[in-house]
Amino acid sequence: MPRPESVGRRINKLLVRLVELALVVIGVAFLLNSAGTAVDVNYLALWDGLALGYLFVGGLAVRRRRYDDTPQQPPDRSSSWLLRTLGGRRFSFLFTAAASLTGMCAALIVVVANPQDKYHDVLDFFAVVAITLAWVLFHAGYARFYGALYHSVGRGLQFPHTGTPHQIDLLYFAFTIGTTFAVSDVEVTTPEMRWHVTVHSVLSFYNTAVLALAIGIVTGK
Repeated sequence: MPRPESVGRRINKLLVRLVELALVVIGVAFLLNSAGTAVDVNYLALWDGLALGYLFVGGLAVRRRRYDDTPQQPPDRSSSWLLRTLGGRRFSFLFTAAASLTGMCAALIVVVANPQDKYHDVLDFFAVVAITLAWVLFHAGYARFYGALYHSVGRGLQFPHTGTPHQIDLLYFAFTIGTTFAVSDVEVTTPEMRWHVTVHSVLSFYNTAVLALAIGIVTGK
């Protein structure tokens, strides 16, 4: 039976939201910046570093718990409304998607604008890194969303020869959709989950197209 969510877990969720909020703020600051290319480089480098650290720590957490059969812990109703809201699956995914989108937009603006100055090459480099990290961040966010949705209702996805899916299974599912726009060998068993998979597949197509376009523009210069 799932145990009530611990204080440490709630704090971890809050820290994750704060990092995602920081990524959004940095991305928006870049979009609003008018101080010149040198500041653009600093903003993109900061966004890249924070996103890379976020994904690295998240990857370590997934690796450590990849075969953990402990049931998903439900939110503690005794916690504050703010903590429950920030830890909810929809709000959680909204933060991740916003962080990914701002990074993608900021980097794409650099690639399309193609500023010709002494910072040209380094800005292009950080832009391509940002677009790649934003792509990974987007699908990792969907993996977490699928996990929260699955555990909230106890169904929706059926993995071959697997009972309750682990985090690595959900990452496999999300990134399979992200790269092939299909679900491979996983069976989607509920209308709600099918709707989310459909939206994910459509967004993945455009997300991948933007990634390919940006890299193509940079390498074709």
